[in-house]
Amino acid sequence: MTPSASVRFRSVLPTFVVDDVRATAEQHRDLYGFRIAFVLGGGSGEFAIVDLAEGQGFHLKRGDPAKARRNARIQTGAKDAYVRYGGVDALHARVKQAGGKIVSGIDERPWGMRELRVEDRNGLVIVFGEDASGRSPRDERRTAPTFLVSDLRASASFYEKTLGFAPGLWADPPIYGVHARDGVEVHHTPAPAGVALPRNAGGARVWDAFVEVDGIEAVRDELRAKGGNFRRDLETTDYEMREIEIVDADGYALCFGEPVGGW
Repeated sequence: MTPSASVRFRSVLPTFVVDDVRATAEQHRDLYGFRIAFVLGGGSGEFAIVDLAEGQGFHLKRGDPAKARRNARIQTGAKDAYVRYGGVDALHARVKQAGGKIVSGIDERPWGMRELRVEDRNGLVIVFGEDASGRSPRDERRTAPTFLVSDLRASASFYEKTLGFAPGLWADPPIYGVHARDGVEVHHTPAPAGVALPRNAGGARVWDAFVEVDGIEAVRDELRAKGGNFRRDLETTDYEMREIEIVDADGYALCFGEPVGGW
């Protein structure tokens, strides 16, 4: 079954469980140039969105970071999010001047990206990558979660057959995955054999990534027809979003949402 023509994936926001939402939001603003869209609630219900452009940012939820998704805790060198970011030289200078933690300076990568790797106050590793080929806009801002997976081929099959993403495995045998639909990307990297994969559900009642869509009912119908494993069927939330949640092949929870009345 091909993806529904009435559906559009607009963006995907990685979701992070942090010990202090406001302090994290302010750090991402001051060091990396994010805008604080809002901070809501208090205590265990505290939640925020920070972004670099419309729909391109992170969800932040208060909880126990030690029990939530932290890829570098499982695999040395792993990252938690990839941000396509035109202007990494200026960002590197900004983070360095502000005293932020730089895991590695700007590296010229064989896949045509110039990448800066940083670590925030919660131990989250974020890679900011700039297209060195000149094909992407100089001011590009686009976020993607990076998930550790137990089997790259099985994860690829789920994202392609169930979610309608384009094939995106690198090398044979595969060593990495970048799956995309409507420009929305999810990255996959293989986890060490036999380890428990880190998921946000352990640290807070929250999903691992949020996908903004047009046509939420058609998304629900498409996923249902393809055998999606629903954690939450379509509902309207008290914050005026219409949402569904499914679980992917590795147990990561993906929330698909559209505002009441549309974007």
